[in-house]
Amino acid sequence: MRRAAPYTPNSLMEKFGELGIDVRLRSEVEQINKRADDFTVHATTNGQRQKVTADLVAHAAGREPDLVALDLAAGSVATENGRVKLNEFLQSVSNPRVYAAGDATGSGPALTPVSAHDGVVVAKNLIDGNRHRPDYGGVPSVAFTIPRSPLSASARPRHARRGSNSECIRRKLRTGTPPCGSMNQSTASRH
Repeated sequence: MRRAAPYTPNSLMEKFGELGIDVRLRSEVEQINKRADDFTVHATTNGQRQKVTADLVAHAAGREPDLVALDLAAGSVATENGRVKLNEFLQSVSNPRVYAAGDATGSGPALTPVSAHDGVVVAKNLIDGNRHRPDYGGVPSVAFTIPRSPLSASARPRHARRGSNSECIRRKLRTGTPPCGSMNQSTASRH
C-alpha cells in the first residue's frame, strides 16, 4: 500500500500545482468569457489586473449575508464589516430586541451547521435570558484532499479491521447484521 506524503501547510497548494490547478487567492473576478474549448478569466489581485485562460474555472467566494433588504438602520441595528454587530449572546449591541444567527453574525466558521447551532443559542437566550453563548468546538468540518491534511477524512478509516466498530457499523448499515456490542468476539471475527 502506498503511504500518503506527510502534510505540511503548503503541501496542498504544491500538489494543486503538480496537478495543473492554479489557485488565485484574494482575487476579484470581474468577468469570465466562455469560448469553444476554454474560459478566459479577467480578475484583479492586489491591484494587478490579470487575464487567465483555463479549461475549467471554480469560484469559491464564500457566502455574504443578504442584509440590505432588512433595512437594519431603520431598526437601529449596528453592522460592522457587513455583519450584525453582536455581543457574546448573539444579541445586537445597539438594539437588544434583535438577535442574529448564521452568516449574519460573522462569528464561528462559515459552515452550514453553524446557522442551526446559532439558532438554538438564540432561541435559548430568548427563553432563558442571555445565559447561552455559542460554542463552535463541536461543529463538524472536513476536507477531502490529496495529500491528506489534518482535516482530511475518509468514508472508512484505513486502519479499520474486521470486527472493529467502524466495520461493524458499515456492515450493519449495508446488510442489517447486528451491531458489534451485541456480538461476541468469535462472531465478529467470522464476518
